[in-house]
Amino acid sequence: MAGLDRIGPYIIDSPLGEGGMGEVFLAFHEATGRAVALKVPAVGGGSQRASLLKRFAQEARMLSLLDHPGILPIYEVGEFQDRPWFAMKLAEGGTLADRLQETGAQPPRKAAEMLATVASAVQYAHDHGILHRDLKPHNILLDEKGQPMLGDFGLARPARASAELSHTLAVLGTPGYAAPEVSQGRTPSPAADIFSLGAILYHLLAGRPPFKGDSVTQVLELVAHGRAVPLTHYGVPLDLWRICRKSLEPELEDRYASAAALERDLRAWLDGRGVSVRPLSPLVRLSRLIRRNPLVTALILTTAFAIIASLGSMLISMKRVQQADTVQLQADQQVSAEHRHLERLGHVRLLLDSHRAGHRREALDLLQAEWTFRPSELLRSLAIRALAHGDFVTEGPLNEKTGIFAKPQRHRRAFAPASGRSATVGGSHDRELRIMDRSGGTEAVFQLEDSVTALQWNQAGNELAVGCLAKNTYLWKVGDASAVSHVHGRESAAIAFAWHSDQRLIACQTEEGALHLWDLERREDLVMQRCGVPVNHPPRWDAAGAQILWSDVDNNPCRIAVILPAGVRMLRPVGAEGHRESFCTLDLDARLGRVTWVTDEGARLWDLKTGAHRLVIAKYGTEWMGARFLSDGLQSCGWSSGLRSLDGVALSAGRHLAAEGGQAPYVGAVLLDAAAEPPGWLALLERPANRFLLTHPNTTRPVKVLAQKDPFSIALTPDARLAATSSFQERSIQLWSLSSTSPPRHLPVQEAGCNLAFAPDGLTLAVVGRHLVTLWNTSSGQCVLTLAATDPFHMATWSPDGRLLAVQTATRTRLHRVHDGAVIAELPNPSLEPGSRPVALAFDKQESLLGEQREDGSVILWNLNTIQRELLLLGMDWPVNEGR
Repeated sequence: MAGLDRIGPYIIDSPLGEGGMGEVFLAFHEATGRAVALKVPAVGGGSQRASLLKRFAQEARMLSLLDHPGILPIYEVGEFQDRPWFAMKLAEGGTLADRLQETGAQPPRKAAEMLATVASAVQYAHDHGILHRDLKPHNILLDEKGQPMLGDFGLARPARASAELSHTLAVLGTPGYAAPEVSQGRTPSPAADIFSLGAILYHLLAGRPPFKGDSVTQVLELVAHGRAVPLTHYGVPLDLWRICRKSLEPELEDRYASAAALERDLRAWLDGRGVSVRPLSPLVRLSRLIRRNPLVTALILTTAFAIIASLGSMLISMKRVQQADTVQLQADQQVSAEHRHLERLGHVRLLLDSHRAGHRREALDLLQAEWTFRPSELLRSLAIRALAHGDFVTEGPLNEKTGIFAKPQRHRRAFAPASGRSATVGGSHDRELRIMDRSGGTEAVFQLEDSVTALQWNQAGNELAVGCLAKNTYLWKVGDASAVSHVHGRESAAIAFAWHSDQRLIACQTEEGALHLWDLERREDLVMQRCGVPVNHPPRWDAAGAQILWSDVDNNPCRIAVILPAGVRMLRPVGAEGHRESFCTLDLDARLGRVTWVTDEGARLWDLKTGAHRLVIAKYGTEWMGARFLSDGLQSCGWSSGLRSLDGVALSAGRHLAAEGGQAPYVGAVLLDAAAEPPGWLALLERPANRFLLTHPNTTRPVKVLAQKDPFSIALTPDARLAATSSFQERSIQLWSLSSTSPPRHLPVQEAGCNLAFAPDGLTLAVVGRHLVTLWNTSSGQCVLTLAATDPFHMATWSPDGRLLAVQTATRTRLHRVHDGAVIAELPNPSLEPGSRPVALAFDKQESLLGEQREDGSVILWNLNTIQRELLLLGMDWPVNEGR
């Protein structure tokens, strides 16, 4: 409507904005002078003009039908130049979105009062057969007194709208406020508006929407799973969070049955009464009835006593009734306790999903309290998950003045004194990063996706942390052709870095004054805290590397203690691809601090002491490859590349073996050090022949041949006394004596294609089928224990002392106590991302260090001794020898 100064009897003053499908102007009635908000459709001459005009007219009709103090009233409807218009009340207080932008989170009582008013208006619309379908802060307007009014019914539809119009509007709505069923294309119902009310209540209480992500796809995924940070993190009362969470349930049937039910709970909370999401026990209800009606209660009790006194013959019956009531009360209390237990476990999971400061401690406190109620493997597993998180502990109040959010200076150059390297930013929009060596020669040049905001070298000068305006954080290492993106999902760009002395952790300061603890091995943030760190006071570590220090805007010293994950490390190499081998490809050497595993590219080596990672033996093509540590070095074997090895000197020097083709007819299945002479055995699967070959490391001459039809897996005892083999087709395990030529013994099993693992003493064999894990006594040939699970099994490995058996399923790893098979814990995935399924499992031969390889090429290392010590401090230690 550009260029127009009048529409009907209204004089146009200025534009107010856009809403739904129309433009909104400030206008004045020519005769009365009344100020109104005048809305006209914003449509062109395209094919959808008629449809959009139809929807605009529908909005005008719907608003004209609704007469409620919480709904923006419409004054007049008309048509101008073949386009409809309507005049409505001018909301002088702006929108709720404007209020939240200016003031942030609202006090809990104010938020509950506002949302109760809006819920009443929504129920009124529902009662008149109208769904709003686009409830959000922008569509809630405030009058001169700050009272909310529901407006912008541009996406609303009657409950009996035509199928064509419903289909057209099915995908409309605002991500983060629209219910998951709307984004999935299902027909909206009143439950969709209730979900949006819950999202608005969350925004009012937290000062931010419940679901925030880097893309619409990520937001929709968070909505579909109901992943919102608990409002208790923001100091919101627990009952109010329960009301909000019930409104945000992903499933329709789990939400409030109506907007009126939501309003009733909000009014009940405001009045200090019980809410429906936390039903009161019978005893509490009785005590409240007595307090509210003391005279009536006294009269009832007096009458009851008189009746009891006059009817002595009824005493026995009354006692029986009382006993029944006591039993019922105890049952109600038990059910209530069960509900509280499950609710707290759900709260713990929400805390651990958020990775916000303080949530680790809060989760552990809740778990300790629940442990006194009912100790269980589930609580212990959740405690291990909490221990795998990092945390910040503040010492004293933090100054979070809003003046800290000034724009930082762009970083254009960083120098590393230790190595003489320098990093320079230039090019168009400061996106080109150039790395130069001590002599001024160029080592690398690459383009980033946005302007650089921070550069910082590590102490050795061989790694560079880079932050940019696109909120991504990069890491460049010597020898890399480009910087690799490591961290995603931060709310603002990194403007300063502080490297920890161990070179694996970096404290990151962002534009909004928050601190993030960046783990370079995990390639993600461990924990985040909004601390109000000024842009001109970058953080630094104390001498012990246990605290982060800075000064606030008033130059007051501030500090925050850092709690690192206990007993777990996540090794996530750059560029690793997770292809599952046909046998276990993971091996640990805690003595030398090394880990090796095989991915699509070849055998990888990780130095746990320095955090350095490299590909040491490359694959040839798509061959299968196995790799194991020797007593001093690394041995690999592949179908095409044959036997290859690097000694300890070559590994320490960083030597790399390139891919080599050949005609090797076998692949290495397992390599281990043996106590007896010779010092080691290498078991090879020869193809196409149906047999395994045993030889010595670094040789190809067979020492012993083990005939096995359709060979699948092989295991050797540490003393090289026995070998066990399994078949793809046969339900039988063969036990071979390696010191004689006697024929093998057979162990009957229920499944074919089993993985095998000998106990450290060689007396027990674990046979891992898809549905069962059985433990066999190798002397008697008897099955001594059977384990079952709902997930398909993959493989198993023994702890060095033989008292624990780690069993890997398709989704998780469980720790079993060997003497009775009891599950003592499940090991979680400590990463922020769900990750992929596990594909390999291995214990170190000397220490209780357990490694899990996953399909994405990462490895999780669990130090079970450290975890057990932490659990002991929590009073949740696992019993290894005693029964539960």
